[in-house]
Amino acid sequence: MDFKDKDKAKKEWQKVIKGEDSSVLQSCSTCYACEEYCPFDNHPFYLIVELQEEKGILPAPRPIITMWINQCQPVGRFMVGKVEEKALSYCFLPHFNT
Repeated sequence: MDFKDKDKAKKEWQKVIKGEDSSVLQSCSTCYACEEYCPFDNHPFYLIVELQEEKGILPAPRPIITMWINQCQPVGRFMVGKVEEKALSYCFLPHFNT
């Protein structure tokens, strides 16, 4: 989504806030960039996705969404028990200087 016209971007976002149809809902590919860029911590991603679901606007064709859902289905069986050894090695996690 690219709004070079700031006034148009504001108008489209106001439509989203009011729950109206907006080009934002059609163009959003659920990349989560709006969430990262929002300086006000307003969580625009969640509002966009909720409106997409409410209005039946899919971020991708139905067969692809079905494929995503199927890929996330658990495989095998879950075993419940006591964890006796390390379950996660921190060697694989990057170090952040925060």
